[in-house]
Amino acid sequence: MSRSRQSFRTPTNPSARSLGALVPGIVLLIAGIYAGISFLGESLPDSFEPAFRPDVVRWVLVGAAVVAVLALFAIDARRRAATEAYATQMQMAEEFIRRAEDAAALTEANRGLNRAAPENLMEAVARGAMVTVGAARAEVFAYDEDRDVMTPIGWTATQPEDRTMSEPVGRAFATQQPVLSNDPPPSSVSAPITVGDEIAGVVVSTAEGKRFGDRELRILASYAADAAVAINRARALERERQVSDRLVEIDRAKNDFVAAITHELKTPLTSLLG
Repeated sequence: MSRSRQSFRTPTNPSARSLGALVPGIVLLIAGIYAGISFLGESLPDSFEPAFRPDVVRWVLVGAAVVAVLALFAIDARRRAATEAYATQMQMAEEFIRRAEDAAALTEANRGLNRAAPENLMEAVARGAMVTVGAARAEVFAYDEDRDVMTPIGWTATQPEDRTMSEPVGRAFATQQPVLSNDPPPSSVSAPITVGDEIAGVVVSTAEGKRFGDRELRILASYAADAAVAINRARALERERQVSDRLVEIDRAKNDFVAAITHELKTPLTSLLG
């Protein structure tokens, strides 16, 4: 990110650069107007009249006035083109800044996922969803097949109630696509967390005092993909832990079996040797 900031330059407003080019044209235009008035027989102030008596000078100034007018049109066209380019550059700059802010928020949320213990992972997913889009609260829901509802498994504020499948979180689960909801309020965005072929849950961010849009929908969908990676990693670690515990149990059972057999063999031998 630091490298991108070093190469990024703020666009320069073209209005200041075009002002210097307009001034000479305006001065030349005024001089041409004075010359034209004199050429048509109108009286000029005494201080200017001697300079305009030769007809050649008058024709030159009239021609200069025409050139000045054309130059002003050309300058204005260039100014408009530069202004449009400036507006485009400003839009690109604003988009660059927004994407940099989004990347920073996603990075911070991913740090929280990486630091979270497996038993607190869903709460960490909810906290990250709140940070990434600037939400007031966030929750993670899982599908309860027996009751056909979405039930909460992680949240940032108070525990929410179950949600029906017709609500945005249910539609996100059913369609496996992010859902933006602004009507009725409050505004919310929901994104499914897909781990392999399974929908592990749906993360929901809810706004307060503002409306979410396509930007927040895109960010939350990207974060849901990161959360899926974290959940998959936590599941893999849990499987490894279970395998390790099972191996410990097998090793303990083996040692107990060997000790029992050794004891059973040792007792008859002691009797025979005694």
